[in-house]
Amino acid sequence: MYRGRMVPFSPKKVPFFSSTPPQKRSAPIKNISGADRHHTRCLSAPSSPRDDRTDTPTAPAPTPAHRLHMVRRVRGYLRRPWWEKEQLRKLELDKRLEWKIFPNVPSVNEQLTSVRHLIEIRPIVTDGPLPPRDQLESYQLLENGHFVFKVKVKQT
Repeated sequence: MYRGRMVPFSPKKVPFFSSTPPQKRSAPIKNISGADRHHTRCLSAPSSPRDDRTDTPTAPAPTPAHRLHMVRRVRGYLRRPWWEKEQLRKLELDKRLEWKIFPNVPSVNEQLTSVRHLIEIRPIVTDGPLPPRDQLESYQLLENGHFVFKVKVKQT
């Protein structure tokens, strides 16, 4: 055991170099209880509801949720609790690294979250709506989750 003088650890202070000058800090803001809140900025609200600001960026439009998941088991279920093994059997994820397709609905998502540390989930992305069942042979599902149309080249 070391019996010498113990020195507290202090990390080196490295200066932060930046091309932009440092910004001025605003005065601390007091909340209702009177406690000081440092390092916060007060964002001013518009003076009136009719005050239209054109310089503020608009948020991007939300992307629609995907309809299907690609799921595969990436970890073994040996030495796992019995309820996790049972959940994997219900989802038919017995074989490792085999992709299964599930709908993106809350009931299935709840089952998948119970074993999320054993599986890998990827959304299936399509360019438009899903094709009808009779045309599925002309489409291909890639490893990254993209559902693409296979182009057949006719040999002459």
